[in-house]
Amino acid sequence: ICVDEETGEKMTLPTDGTAETKKHTMLIYLCGSDLISQIPQDLSGLISSNFDSDEVNVLVLLGGNAEWKGSEPEYLKDSCEHRNAVIYEVHPQATTFSSREASDLLNEDTLKKVADLSNLSLGVNGKNMGNPALLAGFMDFAYDHYKAEEYSIILWNHGSGVAGVCYDENVRTDNNKNDSLELPELGSAFNSSKLRKDGKKWSFIGMDACLMSSIEVMAVLAQYGNYYISSEETERGGWDYREFPKLLKGNAIEKIGKKIVDDFCEYKSDLDQVQTMSLVNLNKILELGDEFEAWAGDMMTYANTDSDWYSKFFAARDEVMEIGWNEDLTTVCQIDLIHFLDLLKQKGIS
Repeated sequence: ICVDEETGEKMTLPTDGTAETKKHTMLIYLCGSDLISQIPQDLSGLISSNFDSDEVNVLVLLGGNAEWKGSEPEYLKDSCEHRNAVIYEVHPQATTFSSREASDLLNEDTLKKVADLSNLSLGVNGKNMGNPALLAGFMDFAYDHYKAEEYSIILWNHGSGVAGVCYDENVRTDNNKNDSLELPELGSAFNSSKLRKDGKKWSFIGMDACLMSSIEVMAVLAQYGNYYISSEETERGGWDYREFPKLLKGNAIEKIGKKIVDDFCEYKSDLDQVQTMSLVNLNKILELGDEFEAWAGDMMTYANTDSDWYSKFFAARDEVMEIGWNEDLTTVCQIDLIHFLDLLKQKGIS
C-alpha cells in the first residue's frame, strides 16, 4: 500500500514498528465531500498549533470528495481530483495565518504524503470513505507504523446521529444517497482494528461532525474508547485545531478534551445558534445503557397500569427539544433525553 499510484514511487514509512514509541498518535479521518473548502483552514490550524512532533504523531486520511472546488492548494488538488484515499503526516510550524493565507501552509514540507490506501484489497470500495474496511485500514496503518503510548481518532465530515457519519461523494447507495459509515459499520471498523485486538482503547474518539452526541452512537463506541467528544446539535464550521494538539504530549485526556470543548464554544461564540460540545466518559455509557433499558421497561409497566399514560407521554414528546429535525423530514430527528425526562416528571410520569 506504500506506492504512489500516479508515479509508482515508493513512499518512505517512518518506522517498521521498532522505532522509539512516542507519547501520542492522533488520526483524523477527513472525508472532504462538499465541505472541502473548510479543509485548508483546519489543516493549517493543525500545522500552526506547533505540537511537539518529537513526541506526537498526527496523521490525516483525506478523501471522499468528487472534485476539488474553489482556489484550494495545488499540492492537495492533484490527489483529491484523482479521488484517492491518501494519508498525510502533519509537520508543525511555529506560525500564524489568516483565512486567506491558510492554503499557503499546505505543501510537501508540512503535509508529507506517506501512503495511499486506495489500492488496499477492498475492490471498488477501496477509496470509499463510507467503507468500514478503509477506516480500519487507516487505524491499522497508524498502529503498525506510528507507535505511541496513546492513540486518538477524529472523524471529520457530515454527521447524522443514528444514521451515521462521513458521506463519500463518489459512492451512491441503492437509495441514491452518498455512502456513509452507518453505526454497525462504525462498530465493525473499531472492533476489527489491531489496537482493539491488542486489548487497548482509544484515548478519545472525536466527531467533528453534526448531531453525533447521542446515546445510540456512544453505545456503539463505548467498548473501544475512554472518552468521546461530539456535538448534540449541528456544528457551524467545526472544531478549532489551532491549540489543543499542543496538549497531546503527556497531558491527561480530560484536559485535552476540555480544551477542545472550550475552544469550540469560544470559536463559535459570535454565532446566533446554540452551540453544543461535550466530553463524555465512555466507561460510564454501558452502565447508562443498562439503566436506560430498565427505564424503558418501567415505562411499559406504567403504560399498562395508568390509563392516562399515553396522553402524558406524547404530550411530553410534543414539547421536548428536538435535534436535527426539519419540516420536510429529510434529516434524522433526535431528542434531548434530559429535557424529555424532566417533561415526563412534570406530566406525572417519574
